[in-house]
Amino acid sequence: MLIPPAGVAFGHLALPQIKRTGQRGHLSAVAGLVLGYLLTVALVVGLILFALLGGDDDDATVTPTTTAAATPAPTKTVTSMAPPPTRKRDKINLEAATVGMCVEIQSRDTGADALDLFEVECEQRDGVYTVVKRVAASSDCNTTYAAAPPNRAFAVCLNKY
Repeated sequence: MLIPPAGVAFGHLALPQIKRTGQRGHLSAVAGLVLGYLLTVALVVGLILFALLGGDDDDATVTPTTTAAATPAPTKTVTSMAPPPTRKRDKINLEAATVGMCVEIQSRDTGADALDLFEVECEQRDGVYTVVKRVAASSDCNTTYAAAPPNRAFAVCLNKY
């Protein structure tokens, strides 16, 4: 919005400098002035038209029509959309966890160390982990999480997907 007036100002600043120093660019400065003035006029006219015509349509007048019989006004029906169903999560047994499987982890209320694993699609988002290996003991995991069955017969090592 300020570019055409700036072109006019810079054109007026350039002409005396070109005359004083003898540099080239007199035709470019004059062309810049002409274009600047034309675009400034177009900008002002556009703003005036917008102010006059571009307002709200609330001022439009409505001419009532008469009908032979009075008809009731149509009723509005509001329909709400139910949220999409939550993603199906299948709890998996640790024996069924295979390397490369993607899971979500949920702590059980029974203890801080008790985890449930739910098989999910592999995707980059918070809470998705991938099974990286199965080992003999949790201490053999060098990963973010280690999950083991209650008898501690083996462990599953998990990292973020």
